[in-house]
Amino acid sequence: MGFHGRKWRGNRNRGPGRPFYFRIINKKPIPDYLLPFDKNNNPIQTDEEIVLYPDELESLRLVDCQNLTQIEAGEKMAVSRGTIWRLLQNGREKIVRALFLGKKIRLISVESED
Repeated sequence: MGFHGRKWRGNRNRGPGRPFYFRIINKKPIPDYLLPFDKNNNPIQTDEEIVLYPDELESLRLVDCQNLTQIEAGEKMAVSRGTIWRLLQNGREKIVRALFLGKKIRLISVESED
């Protein structure tokens, strides 16, 4: 089966409130970190990092790379269109913040949350 169709719950604690729905993650990113470089191709030394979660990355991949609609992406991830919209907003904001502020981007792996 490989990596296809892994469920990801995140690191939310159990407790009162609405139950957490699993999100289907179909593709695992290759790197763990994306590092910023300056104009002379030297890595920028920074301890600050921005964390992209697997569900945010998967929603970005489906909508922005595969050109699916938010409804189609929601069906593939087994979540609502509104959830996809929130994941896209959070993911895009984090990426832009990292690009303009020169911060590392850490990609959380699905396996590390099991």
